[in-house]
Amino acid sequence: MKIVRTLAIAIILTLGHGLTSAQTTARSILDQTSAKLQQAGGLEARFEATACHGTTETGTTTGTIYVSGNRFKIVAPNLTTWYDGQTQWSLNKENQEVYVSHPSAEELQSMNPYSFINLYKTGYTQSLTAMDYNGKNCHLVHLKAQKASQSINELRLIIDKTTLMPLNIRLRNNKGDWYRVRIHSVTTRAAWPAAFFTYSQAEHPDVEVIDIR
Repeated sequence: MKIVRTLAIAIILTLGHGLTSAQTTARSILDQTSAKLQQAGGLEARFEATACHGTTETGTTTGTIYVSGNRFKIVAPNLTTWYDGQTQWSLNKENQEVYVSHPSAEELQSMNPYSFINLYKTGYTQSLTAMDYNGKNCHLVHLKAQKASQSINELRLIIDKTTLMPLNIRLRNNKGDWYRVRIHSVTTRAAWPAAFFTYSQAEHPDVEVIDIR
């Protein structure tokens, strides 16, 4: 469950001449990627998420995330999460329990890998390199939190130079745990009704509801 709840997102570029130039260029690329994602409309992405404590892998899961504005839905083998912009429902399929909550801004950042759209704008220093990733020319942006108390201390973001879409995200939280999200495919311009991002008790009559709002 923790892996699915910890998804974040990505960017990159060739190193500029001097720190100020590099930061300016990194911000420009991040702005372009942010704009592209916002213009993409409804977005569906298949992912693989891995959690590590130090160098020890603690779990891996695969799934699909659906994003529309500030709403999202994450479907993984043992967990489905709905968020309608205010309320979140997390269904543990194995235990047949659904947890209802009002997540904080920090919790939302950790769950939605596309939340970097706003994350990078304040509180992070930026550096750039160019790299080859799975045969593609990519930008790599390294974001480092300016304060150790920030919930996400570090982000390493890979973006396809041609499409400006994120391919790989690595983040480290303030407890030292690393999370990696590999984006396998992305579909844009999708549309779903509002109910798609809301849990339906009628469809899960035997599930216990645990309301922690």
